[in-house]
Amino acid sequence: MGSLRVMIRRLKQFLPLLMSLALLAGPAHADIIHYKDGRSVQGRILERSATHITVDTEFGKLKIALSKIERIEERITPAEELSARRERIADDDAAALFELALWARDQELDKPFRELLREVIAASPGHPLANELLGRVKIDGRWMDPEDVAAYIVANAAEKLEQGFVFHEGQWRPEAAVMQARGFVRYKQAWVPRRLAETEMAVIDLKEMVGIELLPRVGETITLYSDLPDFEVDMLAPALEAQVQRFLATLEISEEERQHVLRYDIPIFLMPASTALARFIESGFVDRFVISDASKKDFAGFSNFSLGWPRPLIVLVQSGDHIDTARDADIGRLGVLSHQLEYVLVQRFAGLRPTPGWVAVGLAALAEGITNEVTTFNISTWDWDAPGQSAGPWVKGWHHFGHWDKHLRDDRMLANLPALRSVMYQRAGTLDSLEIGMSWSVTRFLLERHRSEFLAYLRAFGAGSATKRTAAPKWHEAAWDASFGTSLEEVEREWKAWAISQPSIDESDKPF
Repeated sequence: MGSLRVMIRRLKQFLPLLMSLALLAGPAHADIIHYKDGRSVQGRILERSATHITVDTEFGKLKIALSKIERIEERITPAEELSARRERIADDDAAALFELALWARDQELDKPFRELLREVIAASPGHPLANELLGRVKIDGRWMDPEDVAAYIVANAAEKLEQGFVFHEGQWRPEAAVMQARGFVRYKQAWVPRRLAETEMAVIDLKEMVGIELLPRVGETITLYSDLPDFEVDMLAPALEAQVQRFLATLEISEEERQHVLRYDIPIFLMPASTALARFIESGFVDRFVISDASKKDFAGFSNFSLGWPRPLIVLVQSGDHIDTARDADIGRLGVLSHQLEYVLVQRFAGLRPTPGWVAVGLAALAEGITNEVTTFNISTWDWDAPGQSAGPWVKGWHHFGHWDKHLRDDRMLANLPALRSVMYQRAGTLDSLEIGMSWSVTRFLLERHRSEFLAYLRAFGAGSATKRTAAPKWHEAAWDASFGTSLEEVEREWKAWAISQPSIDESDKPF
């Protein structure tokens, strides 16, 4: 039928054909654009104007000014080659048409690929792979398009459900097995998402086993559990919801990506005291969320909050160094939560578009700064000691937003900063407070002055395999060159000029 197992078996039958096709197809043709500064980009030219060309590269669409181009090596396009190949195939030769369809798919010619599959079916209606690649389903011995399947399901759903079956993966299957595979469990006489059921049971545990009662405030994208007064929750919850929407808008996340990032809401637990963390673990909540013993031990050692959860979630103690150093405890709490919430969003988004470490910390600091840059006196970073202690990311004089604001508007300070290139190649956990400040400022600058190029850079970086991203400098260079028409050094000079011109955030420079 239409199941993955059946498709794999049929693909194995066609493996010799596919291998021979791969050997014959050869590499896809593309134009090569040579810059005047010696760089080059390979792709298909989509549009031309009097001043620019638009090129479709492996990193996405890139708009290049003609003034920056030395020459263009133009080659035959895949579409032109496809047309020539099709003319040599008879309309009733299903095997040859299918080979050409797969070649079109490899060249990323999606529309011709589907059109050729339709031609295959016209020549051979029962061709299994052509039907399955078009998303058709075989039911009762005949292949049907998705819209026909929908009509079939509607006509039979009531009778089948009464028998305990639902339509899933091309056939009627037992309802319980399907719902469990989708992540639902039977709870209080209804099918509910497993995470929601487990969370509710854990909250009950907290109350019954250790005497901690946390009331949930359910929002569109987050659920806040706390014993705070209503007026404080009324301040926190909308601000955090707004932050999620800012994140989606800032990275121009599509609706499909949004469904992935927000498939589950983000649970945030505000605990009433630091001793509650151990009791929180003892309640069985951690075990319900299936966390390793090593992670459980790490969590027990955190003094203020945690982010290392599979879902993930945030736990914040309602007092501690990070909050106590703020002028206002409510704003300090919101700042820490905003910072960590941004990391959670980046972590979820990494499944779709892996994000460079410097961008992750830059976005997190930017999120915190939106709400409380005038009251937070140290950066909110977890798994580090506090300022003034022997370990940690703290660089003297670069602890917080006030330091960053002051030093990044000083041309003498800017002249002594490390090269932006060296900061961009590091993992997020290795950056110190000075480098986090640079990342914060550069992220602000790129979103303001080079938004489209910056987003293209993130897409390009995330498009590479894990192996490519491991070779950080090389892959960063490739992603940058494919997205920016100017070098990293030129953009760095522009950023420093912009930083000096920024108005002060008017924060007092309180020493520790």
